[in-house]
Amino acid sequence: MLKIVCFKWKYKEGYKLASLNNIEKYTATHVNKLCKAVKKNLSIPHEFICITDDARGLRCKSIRLWDKCMDYGGCYNRLYVFSKDMKELIGDRFICIDLDMAIVGPLDNLFDQDESFIINQFYGKHLNQYYNGALFMMDAGARDRVWSEFEKDIPGNIEKLIKLKKQRKYLGTDQAWISYILGIEEPLFTIDDGVIPYYLLPKNDNKVYIPDYATIINFAGRQDPSNHKDKWVRDYWDSL
Repeated sequence: MLKIVCFKWKYKEGYKLASLNNIEKYTATHVNKLCKAVKKNLSIPHEFICITDDARGLRCKSIRLWDKCMDYGGCYNRLYVFSKDMKELIGDRFICIDLDMAIVGPLDNLFDQDESFIINQFYGKHLNQYYNGALFMMDAGARDRVWSEFEKDIPGNIEKLIKLKKQRKYLGTDQAWISYILGIEEPLFTIDDGVIPYYLLPKNDNKVYIPDYATIINFAGRQDPSNHKDKWVRDYWDSL
């Protein structure tokens, strides 16, 4: 059975995600709304799982969050999901999806693909940043070198990324490392699949609208559907 996996944890220290400056923290409400949206739009047999350090209030299965490098902040700790250990912990095949995604259309065609690994495209201008870590699907352990290379020297690898990010070659934390290790050749979820960054949504009379083919709207960076000002976003969030 396909597993749909999200993460929720309390920020400790280190690199602070930009979205946390706007919403303070992600909550059980974020998880429950995402779970409900997935169930509404995905008919493929699946199980929704939250990997978390606090399962209170969740209406889905939860797995205790590991602490491999929480003190560094960001999403570095999430890189362990690439380990071969995930086959036993999560299952044979799973999707990782961020809590700040708005699901606005059917997901079956998007997730009924057989590549061993497929990840969301990055649309920014950083030179070597190819992937956005908000959405990826994989066979457990299919790209285990993402984790195995990282754990060899976690402090050193993070310092390496910091230097490369100052040169505007990469953006983010876990997604920067994924791009650094895997290079440019991985299969992608793209706008053509209906996975659209909010800032690239089309406009009519200066109003953002959702195209018919859209499946997931990605609120990257400081954006978040829980406190967004657009009426359609508020209506979407309140309806879940």
